[in-house]
Amino acid sequence: MKIYGKIRQNICMNFWERVDALIVDKNLTRKALAQDAGFNVSNIGKGITNNNIPAADTAVRIAKILGTSVEYLVTGEEVSTRKHSYKMDDYYKYSKIIKALNNIPEESRSSVELFLNDLSSKYHSSK
Repeated sequence: MKIYGKIRQNICMNFWERVDALIVDKNLTRKALAQDAGFNVSNIGKGITNNNIPAADTAVRIAKILGTSVEYLVTGEEVSTRKHSYKMDDYYKYSKIIKALNNIPEESRSSVELFLNDLSSKYHSSK
């Protein structure tokens, strides 16, 4: 396998890894999701290991419980109403940072914002 393929494989999430990330984001447990969706909790770990996708009806139930689409769980992308697709993995990854920023006192947030703007401008000016 080419190096690019190995890197891509490591950074791309599969169906169950996306489910796992959403479980954390929604403050659920694997067990609660499995009970609500009507499957065995061990299927999540097996699915991550084997990169399996569940039957369509199970995937629909999981997506509804997690407040997302089956398309996102399968591909990692959502199609907006304007027919533009975007990566939702980034949203879920950065939503934890946004939540952490919300816990910072208001008077300190501007310093963080200035830092991020400065870092961003330095990055873009070096390209």
